Amino acid sequence: MSDEQQAQFIPQELSIKDVFTQIPYVVPVYQRPYRWEAEPVKQLWTDIISFYKEDPQKVANKKAKYFLGPIVTFYQNDLNQIIDGQQRITTLKLLLYLLLTKLKTYNFVDMMKKVSSDDDDKMKNTLDRIADIKNRRAELEACLWVVQDKKVYNDQPLLHTEVIGEGGQEKRNLHEVFLEMKSSDFDQMDGYFRNGTFDFTAKVQKNNQLVHFRNRALLNKLIDHEIKEGEFKGIEKEQALLIISNLLLNCCKLLTIRCDSQSSALKIFNTLNARGQILASSDILKARIFGSAAKIGEEEQRKFVDNWTSLTSIANRYLFKTSADESPFDAMFRYLMHIYRSKETTDNTDLGLLKYFDVEHTELMTNQIFSDLLPVARLWTYISNLSNADFEFINSTENDEEDEKKEKENEQKEFYTLDSLITIEAKKMLLVLCYLQNNPFWRYLVSNFYWRFVIREKNEVLFREKFPIFLRYLVAFTFSAMLSPKDYKNAFYKQRFKVIIDDISLMTQKAWWELPEENDSFKNIIKYEMNGNAGSAGQMSRALLLLHAYLDPQQELVRDNFDIEHIFPQDFKKMCKSSPTLMEEYGMTVDNIEDCLQSFGNKLALEKKINISASNNPWLIKSKIYRGDEPWNKNNRSDEHKTVYQEALYLAQLPQIVKWTKAHIDMREDDFLQKILLFLRDPEHDFSDWKRPDYAF
Repeated sequence: MSDEQQAQFIPQELSIKDVFTQIPYVVPVYQRPYRWEAEPVKQLWTDIISFYKEDPQKVANKKAKYFLGPIVTFYQNDLNQIIDGQQRITTLKLLLYLLLTKLKTYNFVDMMKKVSSDDDDKMKNTLDRIADIKNRRAELEACLWVVQDKKVYNDQPLLHTEVIGEGGQEKRNLHEVFLEMKSSDFDQMDGYFRNGTFDFTAKVQKNNQLVHFRNRALLNKLIDHEIKEGEFKGIEKEQALLIISNLLLNCCKLLTIRCDSQSSALKIFNTLNARGQILASSDILKARIFGSAAKIGEEEQRKFVDNWTSLTSIANRYLFKTSADESPFDAMFRYLMHIYRSKETTDNTDLGLLKYFDVEHTELMTNQIFSDLLPVARLWTYISNLSNADFEFINSTENDEEDEKKEKENEQKEFYTLDSLITIEAKKMLLVLCYLQNNPFWRYLVSNFYWRFVIREKNEVLFREKFPIFLRYLVAFTFSAMLSPKDYKNAFYKQRFKVIIDDISLMTQKAWWELPEENDSFKNIIKYEMNGNAGSAGQMSRALLLLHAYLDPQQELVRDNFDIEHIFPQDFKKMCKSSPTLMEEYGMTVDNIEDCLQSFGNKLALEKKINISASNNPWLIKSKIYRGDEPWNKNNRSDEHKTVYQEALYLAQLPQIVKWTKAHIDMREDDFLQKILLFLRDPEHDFSDWKRPDYAF
């Protein structure tokens, strides 16, 4: 690091007491919310207690030191702006608050009443204990609130947040979690956990808005456990609390890196980030955009807050899986990066978000980027929820402020617009593609198509008309590419580029997509290699089964995940193997029974509940369940209904099938493969007149 850079910050190793006492901190608007899960909270506590166990006497004498990590700040507007360390700082403040609350439960008058005035030693000991508790309370209060002339101002906390959260929830949570606690609050916190464990109940764990209160409850439980069952078992409770608070305030150290500006703080943060203090790339991009807005003025800052609030609302509902080091915000920026890259090159090199936006294209880091980012983010949150039957558009509540209501109404309008823009046929093809989680490349073509015709050219009529056709070709192209032995990444990047620049009429031509003329090799791959349930093969199997279902024009859209139904039951093969006569009855042999079981001829897309009910039943019972003649819920006959999947219903209504044999499986697999391969050759083929086998022998 250069001398100039070194002059921009001052690192100091300080105790928590020195770091927090009467020093106000704020989490800037562009930072991430407080989101530490249970594991890092538990780990922090375990590390602190383990350190104490090494040498309790040194801790008592304030001669021990335990390093908790760095925090990076810069000073602005009379506050220390936290660039790195807010998760740790917030958790430590919660811990200090709990210790203070517990020490406040001691009534000094009652303590004195328990001591005889004739016992000087006990009286002195009690007075010393009271003095220790008073002093420790004062130290803890000075770390949490403004104190002037020995008066504590509980309405002026030393930790604030300007972080953007839905409806101002982040600010409210941080404020309310440090309000004076009542005895009933402790009872409520006990109810957060499963009996006898440190694990949250499912309801509490699911509610992300409770994260501040979850962690407060967890820390409270950890403290109580350590006093009752752990290291401090057998020690007077108030003495244990004094030891723990002394340990925290005086022996636990933070490396404080105080910088002279936001710019230098971000430089230090980036250095720490590169060495393992990992934050999402979008957090840095968020800071860059806010920094650009701040240079222009308050109006641009307000626009940034509004825009990021919208993005937060959208990203929080994004359901596609992201990697451990990528957030939903990162995913949204990545979609946008691929749109912009598509205008520049067919190169299949994946640039990192920071390299693209924060190095090569810093001019994009302004509020203007949201004009592309927000609609693209909405698109992918909507698509990721296509198979979520519980997905609801955002609705305002009576408790919302007027600005919040307006924001939610705008989001609702945007999602309804998408719902009307994307036809039923388009949704069917998108659902097929959504099962191909290991292939993200198709998403970049969808992003480009949407961006070009809806965002840039604002031609919604053309988009609605052509998007279903485009998607049929994209589905065929995606399967063909994935079934090919060649590396398909480059093929997708070439198409990604062409979507941006070519005429839309070309996108509905087979030659433009370079679909293969001959699919015999694909037939064998589908038949022998895709008949599995794990990894990429499993994803492709599910996608192919759903595609086969949706090639039937009579098949309605199903807004729910499906199960793979094995018509010949998976467990029934055990009975067959133990009975050669039974196996022969079904046309099976020891050598082919597993292939028959896993073939596409034996698999159906089916509703989860109906699949569970059908289970390992023989065909005659299964067919009744498919038709709705047999309840799939024995405890509630009102749950009787037939499957909505047309293929299963067709099979169930054929009187000539009295049992499902290898001959039926072979016939259906041949039909399945013919239909899929015809679609791959001709994505616009009309399957209205497709004749299913009659399965008559």
